[in-house]
Amino acid sequence: RDGKVGFRNLLLVVPTTGCQAEVARRISDSLPGSTYLYHPLGCSSLGKDLDLLMRSMEAITLHPNVGAVVFVEMIAHSYQ
Repeated sequence: RDGKVGFRNLLLVVPTTGCQAEVARRISDSLPGSTYLYHPLGCSSLGKDLDLLMRSMEAITLHPNVGAVVFVEMIAHSYQ
């Protein structure tokens, strides 16, 4: 609809913070055809740093080759 075309249709597993990285990797390992996105950020990101992280994650997850996204989050964290 927006003119973007993707060919890979990847399932992307994304930890919302680096704290969930290992869990997200294990989930990705158990899902054939999935891709794990590692990043060590998020736990203490505030202000402009958090904004940059959120905009980057949005851009990556909206890429035309991404067909679906699984976000891995810990309940103890809260983004505002």
